[in-house]
Amino acid sequence: MKDKNFSEIRGLTYRYIKDRACLCFRCEQCKDVISKASEALIIEYEGDSAASVVHKVCNQVLQANRVGSQLSEELDTALAYLLENSGVDNMELKNARLRARSLLEV
Repeated sequence: MKDKNFSEIRGLTYRYIKDRACLCFRCEQCKDVISKASEALIIEYEGDSAASVVHKVCNQVLQANRVGSQLSEELDTALAYLLENSGVDNMELKNARLRARSLLEV
């Protein structure tokens, strides 16, 4: 039985950049990597077992082909909640961004 207080997210995956595994989101509809969180949504349709991450443009196609109610949230807002719920403060976030950038530049 699904716990109504939690929902999994499809689309979180790894892609390899310069021999490094980098966590990213892929659009459930078009399968492209989501490169800007502000251009994506996390959506969940009534009766689905997990939420999906989609480009806002691709969500229009999904809506046309789906029946039932949809819950959605902007991906950038969801990521901000994730950081807050994970206890990441501003300095930790800044250090993590610098580390990620330096790893990808090698």
